Amino acid sequence: MHFFWKMHRNYTKVLGIPFSAGINNSLIDRKQITFTSDNYVIDDELMLFSNVTGRKLYSKANDKLFAKRNGKIVFDQFEHEQYLVITDGNKQVIITGCSHNGIANIIEKYAEINEGRIDKLACVLGGFHLFNPITRKYESDELISDLAEYSSGLNANFYTCHCTGQKAYKILKDRMGKQLDYLSVGTRIE
Repeated sequence: MHFFWKMHRNYTKVLGIPFSAGINNSLIDRKQITFTSDNYVIDDELMLFSNVTGRKLYSKANDKLFAKRNGKIVFDQFEHEQYLVITDGNKQVIITGCSHNGIANIIEKYAEINEGRIDKLACVLGGFHLFNPITRKYESDELISDLAEYSSGLNANFYTCHCTGQKAYKILKDRMGKQLDYLSVGTRIE
């Protein structure tokens, strides 16, 4: 089992100065928090997974995010980030947060967990981490276009939000069309 939150701190750097960006230590031992392994089945319809290691179409916005490992501040590998899979009949949905590991790598890990069966994936919801709010910079148009090509090759709908950024969303939308929509507070998906 991986208990990264208990063992490591996460940081962002502004002007070279590290600022805590992880869970508040005072919350760690609360009974509402359950630490899980890499793949954690909640029930027949819900599963969590983490420990995504691929680096396909990886965001440079991560270059400002760090973790303390063995007393040293190093680039964060985001192995602690979790992704939720919801199963509804023969279809599945992935829900992510900021997708620091890259949405393509998260989907690849999902496929690995499902023994290559990506045909059940109907929908992906979450941020694509293509905008760095600290530097206010976007990923390259090339990376965004490559991500659009990768995503449009799947038989799934995508809903993106917050850390994708409006410029990146527009490039993705131009290439993906109806396969991509923007998710914001109050959005209803049926």
